[in-house]
Formats: sequence, structure tokens, C-alpha cells
Amino acid sequence: MTVFIIITFNNQNQIQTCLDSIFSLIKKKPIKIIIIDNHSSDQTLSIIEKNPHPEILLIKNQQNFGFAKAVNQGIKIAQRKFNPDYFFLLNPDAFLVKDTLEIMLEKAKNKPEVGIVAPKIIDPKTRKILFLGGKINWLKMKTFHFKKNPSIYFSFQNFLSTLYLSGCALLIKKKLIEKTGLLNERFFLYYEDADFSLRAQRKGFQLSVASEAVCYHQESSSSNNNDVKIYYLVKSGLIFFHQHYLSWLKPYFWLVFYFRYFYHYYFSGKKIVIKAMEDFKNAL
Repeated sequence: MTVFIIITFNNQNQIQTCLDSIFSLIKKKPIKIIIIDNHSSDQTLSIIEKNPHPEILLIKNQQNFGFAKAVNQGIKIAQRKFNPDYFFLLNPDAFLVKDTLEIMLEKAKNKPEVGIVAPKIIDPKTRKILFLGGKINWLKMKTFHFKKNPSIYFSFQNFLSTLYLSGCALLIKKKLIEKTGLLNERFFLYYEDADFSLRAQRKGFQLSVASEAVCYHQESSSSNNNDVKIYYLVKSGLIFFHQHYLSWLKPYFWLVFYFRYFYHYYFSGKKIVIKAMEDFKNAL
């Protein structure tokens, strides 16, 4: 069995499309859907509740616990109620195309060394590739998405090993959760996927992208507040690199930190970046 875990927060414009793409898979595979709503204030809940499918289990949080904590909440419920072989983390602003789940499951079953499989992620409007695997640049303290043209790249192979997977759409094996543990709840938003990717690899699992599996990713209304997005990208990024840098590299981390801090303080004028950096440092 595969249990989909979807975290919603003000996704009234995307959630039905997301659910419809999963409903189309139910006849082919045993599926359950756990939706954890982080206290939406729009029509997200009413839209979800209009769906008659018994496969949906909706949990309504009374506050926004952040992405990682809500995902962990969903995983624990899935373990207790369904004990699935696979967990599928899917953003509410994303939707799957036909056969995507089947392709990903086949790849996962045929590769025992692989712990997580991701699809190719595409913008539904522009049809441009948003994610085709990724890497972590430790020098620049950033994560990067590969966006190569599949007609060029995947003519040679359709199953890629990668060092980093985007949390937009992930098929995770049960045994990986058992060995690696849950998501790190220090990450309220962003970088929890990079952290999880690293921890999984340190437990001996490989990460892969199934190129024939396609997921479309729309722009989410829950994260299009620019200041909120910038704040958590900066703060979570600092948490991630500070946590995973080896001890002898920590002086480099702080060198980059203070260089960026003084740049934004004296030159860029981006107060939200300064606040994120100060909040990170004060929380240590």
C-alpha cells in the first residue's frame, strides 16, 4: 500500500487538481490519502470535505506547525493506521500525470539500494523542467536543481542517482523511514528535504529520479508572500549548513554568515534577510 501525505495551508486554488490526479490512480493501486491542514483560513478545508472518497483522512491542525512537523504527523498516523510499504509526500500545488506512481513504484521495487524516488517536475504553464535531480553547493551554501532538457539527457538513461531531492513529490520506502527517522522539525519551511536527503544517504540509501514519471508543480498561494518565502529560505538555509558543516569548516560558515550580514545591513537594505539571520543566530 502507498499512503499519500499532503500538507495544506491556504491552497484553495490547487488542492482539487492535486486530489483528482491521485483519485485517478485508486483503481490501479491500493492507496490512502492523509491530508494535514495547517490551519488554513481560505476555502481549502471546504473543498477537501466535498470529496466523497473514503480513502481521504483529513486532520485539521489548530495552528500552523510548519511543513516538517505536519509531515511527521502524517507519517505517524499512516504507520499506526495503515502500516504502508511506501509514503508519498506530495505538495498540494502539485499533481501527477497518468502512470507516474506506477513508474515510480516499479523503479523503487527494482532498486533495493534506492530509498527515495522522485519524478521529473515540470511547470504546467511553461512546460519547463523545474527539477531533474539536484546537488548541494557547500562553498556557496545553496542547493541547486538540475533542469536539463530530457530529450538530450534522458536519451541515455531514465533512472538517475542524485545527491538531493526536492520535497515537492517523493516516494519513500518504509525501511528508509525506519532507519533514517522522520523529518527534522527545526525546519519550519524549506531545506527539510535537503536535510532528509543527506541523512538518508548517510544511512546507506541512494536517491533517484525516475525521468519517465512526471509531476506538474503549480505556484502555491501559501508561499507566494515574498517576505515569508525569503525569511524561511534564509533562516532554514543557515540552520541546514550550520548543522551539516564539519566542525573544522565552521569558521568558514561564520565568515560567510558575517559577510552576508554586513552586506545586507549596510548595502542591500533587505530587512527581512537581516531579521532571518538574526533570528537564526539568537536561536543557537
